[in-house]
Amino acid sequence: MREKAARVIFALTAVAVVVGIGMTLWSNIHTATIIHEVGAAHDPTEFASTAGKVISEFFYFTIWSNVLIGVTSFMLALKPNRDGKLFQVLRVTSLVMIFVTGIVFNTVLLGTFYLPNFFAQWGCNLEHMIVPLLALAGWLLYGPRLTLNRRNLFGALAIPAAWVVFTLIVGLIPVAGQVNDYFYPYPFVDVAVIGYGHALLNMALVLVMYFGIVAAVLGLDKVLPKQSQRPTQRDVVDAETAESDHVPAIRATATETEPAAVGNADTETDADTEGQRQREAVLI
Repeated sequence: MREKAARVIFALTAVAVVVGIGMTLWSNIHTATIIHEVGAAHDPTEFASTAGKVISEFFYFTIWSNVLIGVTSFMLALKPNRDGKLFQVLRVTSLVMIFVTGIVFNTVLLGTFYLPNFFAQWGCNLEHMIVPLLALAGWLLYGPRLTLNRRNLFGALAIPAAWVVFTLIVGLIPVAGQVNDYFYPYPFVDVAVIGYGHALLNMALVLVMYFGIVAAVLGLDKVLPKQSQRPTQRDVVDAETAESDHVPAIRATATETEPAAVGNADTETDADTEGQRQREAVLI
């Protein structure tokens, strides 16, 4: 029953990701080009071409975090007790990225984006609120529990660091029709408006918060209840192998014991015969 509930919540998380991104892309494609004033938050609808509106959506940290949590949740829906070194790094990365998405959006960015229609609004709600809450519930209730070690602690920084580098590089490429002819996904990283110093400081603060959440997630996993897990196929095979190795040993021990038992019986028989002879001699 517990495993079935885990599969359901992980599957719901993956479905929410697909629906959220799908609604956002649909809105971007069908919304007329919008140019924001200098200093305002950028939006993919600023691009004139359909390709630009679709591709630029994947410049956002939100989308990176949603895609990653969607992939790991789908993998857990198939196998709730999934484990492995690489999977643990991807799992903690996806959890912390989606938590940062929810925290930053709802405390810093809420109300700064243009949401022109129902699809944009609910796509935004799914990506920034519903998916983070589902991911939090799935992790707290069903794990799987993660190991606090250097590989997971520092490995979880790789993808966010890659996003920072990617954002700064893409921002150097002029895009016709953009405010200042450059596209940065968030106002707090908009180098064209606030400069490199301020943008890098903001990114550094976000990464510090991110690292703190990584440590918190891994630390909590040490004290949270372990989820009950069905034995894997490998566990079953190992158990059967151990049992098959144990049976011949028992048989060999029994075989070695049999001659000793026969010898003891023969000795007892000889002693009884000798005793009988002595009694007969006395009588004579």
